[in-house]
Amino acid sequence: MSFSVEKASEKLSNLDQTQQSIQSTSQWCLFHYRHHREIVALWLKNLEELSKTKPERSLVCFYLCNDLVQFSKKNEHKFRGFLEEFVKVLPKSMKIMRSCIKQEAKGDEVNEANLLKRYMRVLKVWEERSVFDRRFIERMMKVLSDDNRLINANEKVEKDRRLDEIVGAGTSSSTTVPEEISALVKKYTSLEEFNEKNLNEFTKVNTIYNELVKNFENLPEPGKLIERLNGLNRMIKSLLGTIEESEKLRQEIIEEFHRLINVQGDWVELDKGKLDKLREMREDVSKQKVEMEKLVEGGDKEEVSPMYEDEDMPGYRGEDGDPVDSGDPVDSVDLVDSENPVVSENPVVSVDPVDPVDPRITKKVKFQETPSEQPLGGDLLSILNQLT
Repeated sequence: MSFSVEKASEKLSNLDQTQQSIQSTSQWCLFHYRHHREIVALWLKNLEELSKTKPERSLVCFYLCNDLVQFSKKNEHKFRGFLEEFVKVLPKSMKIMRSCIKQEAKGDEVNEANLLKRYMRVLKVWEERSVFDRRFIERMMKVLSDDNRLINANEKVEKDRRLDEIVGAGTSSSTTVPEEISALVKKYTSLEEFNEKNLNEFTKVNTIYNELVKNFENLPEPGKLIERLNGLNRMIKSLLGTIEESEKLRQEIIEEFHRLINVQGDWVELDKGKLDKLREMREDVSKQKVEMEKLVEGGDKEEVSPMYEDEDMPGYRGEDGDPVDSGDPVDSVDLVDSENPVVSENPVVSVDPVDPVDPRITKKVKFQETPSEQPLGGDLLSILNQLT
């Protein structure tokens, strides 16, 4: 299927608002991508004709442009030519579309605002998907909306906020911009100024270039043409210098970003070490806490052994003062000393234990209460020594 201007013009003329019509025409244009220059030129010509005869169809023409540029952006290595050609004609096409909107609205501002939203929605999609340079898209929005006259107030505030994020960063006080990135902010602000200037100059150069070099119709006389070509050459030379300066500035920004990335990478490694140490400390603290809780719970449940420290608990001793086994039989107990009837502080107690050799023989044994602080184990040891 060969390409022809007549066939392309027919495709554009038969375009309607259905998705099938837009996509099929777009696919036909992409199939003949080698003729992107002729196709885009015919697209602009068709838009100009619609503005005079059927302004309401300009939106359909814009939808075709949208389908072409978005598909070309996804496959830029193959269809880059469409993007480059549309960049050349879109500023002019925005003015034509604005005229079509006014004609279709017929003075009704509400209707005009509603129509504008449809066109603006396409540009916002381009902005979100970075189809073209952001500032280029914002310029088209401004032209299409007649210097923002019909842009919704909230949308304008949001757009201004995004612009101020970059421009305002360069003029912020040192208290809001960290010292580590202040130099980077200044360079980035300068780069934005270069971009704005370069875009405007490139648009002018490209327009004059197409008029004097690519267009072989309606050329001025040779002397005038040479003069204009010299002027174009000076503009190109100046633009080359500013773009080269922008390229150098971009490289400096990239290097500064790499430096910041390396610094932050070192901090990341340092933080990893701190995190590992803190996690280890947290685990040790948790283990010790569990052990202490178990110890406390175990101490509460443990039975207390009886303590024989009561001062009223008597100790048993014989007449010679030696302790007597408390398990020996006892015939009698005298709580008062027979020789001294006065009750002493530590009364002497008399017992008649059975003789361990002959149970019939008993022996008069005295015992007295021992101080409570005397160890019980010491008494038992003395008794055992006596019996043996």
